[in-house]
Amino acid sequence: MKRWQILLIVLAGVVSVVAIVLLFVVGDSGGEVIATVNGVPIMKADVDEQIDLIKEQQPGIFDGEKGKDLEKSYRDRFKEQLKTNELIRQDALEKNVKVSEKEVDEKFDQVRKLFNDDDKKLEEALKQQGMTPESYKERIREQRLLEKTVNEVVEDVTVSDEEVREEYDKNKETYEEPEQVRVSDIVIKDEEEAKKVLASIKGGADFSQQAKDKSEDPASKDNGGDLGFRQINMFPPALGEAIGALSVGEVSELITDASGFHILKLEEKKEARQRSFEESKEEILQRRKLEKQRSKYLAYIETLKKKFKSVDK
Repeated sequence: MKRWQILLIVLAGVVSVVAIVLLFVVGDSGGEVIATVNGVPIMKADVDEQIDLIKEQQPGIFDGEKGKDLEKSYRDRFKEQLKTNELIRQDALEKNVKVSEKEVDEKFDQVRKLFNDDDKKLEEALKQQGMTPESYKERIREQRLLEKTVNEVVEDVTVSDEEVREEYDKNKETYEEPEQVRVSDIVIKDEEEAKKVLASIKGGADFSQQAKDKSEDPASKDNGGDLGFRQINMFPPALGEAIGALSVGEVSELITDASGFHILKLEEKKEARQRSFEESKEEILQRRKLEKQRSKYLAYIETLKKKFKSVDK
């Protein structure tokens, strides 16, 4: 019987400590066994499949001596992750973790919605990946099995108010907000045209309307050239220097860079400030919780390695 193998990593998120990053069929491929976990084989063919996907997406990535080293690194990583996932699956079976049909159907329906509930389009997309709706549901089931098993391990992690306060007091500089500026930008490739637009603005024309009518920057023209709040060091040096010299409401002279001639207006400025504890505590709480979850997850995996025999071939 086929089973679905799933690669898990700890993610930098809040709701769940695990993310599914790779799913593929293993167990029936035959061929060379590169490891076993509690007697269950880890197949070289399954690692090969993932390497082939990378080659497809990034042709030439494994060329040359450095490429060979990189491929070996990927292969080792995939093999270790497959072993880790099999450890979790073995633990799930021992704990009798269950995944209900309702859970599977809910996840499948979420995918259906991505195709506007058009089953034909969904089936065609699955077919291109060598799957059917039934086999994809089996994939979802195995995914949920691993997710539930890991989440049961880490879900009871807590962070006290005292820990959050201590983190804030020890690292206040981390919670400083640097100066930010809100700038509007008009970009025109032709210098003479740019000069005309600048003259119109200095003559009283509305900057935002000029940006909508004349700017050649598709990302900002519909917003009247408004780039939103940014730190000055996020701008190219020539633009950053010009912005730093402007007062709020002031318009720059023409500034040239590779994209053309810029006309800048400093709309607003936020001075650097220290964020308060109240503003920072939720961010600290979630980060510390994730750090603790990750530590608990890694300790859990080490426990499984001692419990279930894993052998490299």
